[in-house]
This record gives sequence, structure tokens and C-alpha cells, in this order.
Amino acid sequence: MSASPKPAKGTLKRERAKRKRGRKALELEQMQAVRARDQSCRFPLCGCRHLGTILAVCHLRHRGIGGNPAGDRTQRAGMILLCQTRHHDSIIALDRGTMSCEPLTDKGTDGPVRWTVDLLRILHAARSLGQPLKLVTQSQLGWFVVATEKAPHVLEPLTDRQQDVLTFLRAMSC
Repeated sequence: MSASPKPAKGTLKRERAKRKRGRKALELEQMQAVRARDQSCRFPLCGCRHLGTILAVCHLRHRGIGGNPAGDRTQRAGMILLCQTRHHDSIIALDRGTMSCEPLTDKGTDGPVRWTVDLLRILHAARSLGQPLKLVTQSQLGWFVVATEKAPHVLEPLTDRQQDVLTFLRAMSC
């Protein structure tokens, strides 16, 4: 028996490039579906709606922290539409690790999600802006559920504390 010949290096490179183009086309298609589904920033009571800000499709699993660039992290159910502020520009942002979005059903972000924020970071931001937050005490610091959706863009009723934190975050982004 003779071994089959190895493909030429140029052939392997072309095949890899073709697979990469296919993955990129699939990702762009999925991102368009996310934009159509969400239409505006999904972060609750976000101040960006009045500013005409740029919206970005965000992966819940970042490539650098366990995401899979080969495709499964780029499915519509694993992405969400956020304004640049909530994506990565603000102190409280998904890419900074100071807020999180947790899907509540098997549908991923096609269904309801829970939003949590790092109250310690919010407290530091408030102090640096000279706006001490009376709603946060030292014993309450840590991760805080700021809102839960019943369905995409439909929030469960907010507590006074949740409303105060979201109002402060909205004022920070303006």
C-alpha cells in the first residue's frame, strides 16, 4: 500500500481561507438577525436611545475568554445588541466585565435575559463624579441584578433600588 500524497501548501491555505470566509459570512448573517431582533440597545432603560448612538452586536462569550471563533459563539442566541457605552466604552460595560447578561431560557438571547452589574464599580464611579450614591451601602456591594426580562425588551417590574441604579447608569452615559 502506498500513502496518499500530501496536498500542496497552497491548496491547504486556500482551503483554510475558504472556510474562514464561510464562517465570516455566517457570522455577518447572524449579526443581521440580531439587529433585526433587537432593533435597539437591550440594556434596560439605557440613555442611548435619545442620542442616536452607534449600536454593536456583542458576543456573550468573548473569543479571548473561552469563545470559539470556529462558529458556535457567533450564533444569534449567543449575541445581543448594545450601544457602544454598554458594550465597552463605559465603566459599566459588558467587555469590561463590570456587567453581565445571562440568558434565562434555552433560547439564549432570543428569549429573556437577566442583567447584573458590579455595584462596587458603580460606587467608585459615583464618588469620582462627586455624586455619592445613597442607595448603595458597604454591605450591599458586589453583583446586583439590575433587571430581568419577561421577554426581549420587556422588563419584570423594577424595585426602587433597581430603578435608582438604572437611572444613575443612564445619567452616566449621557
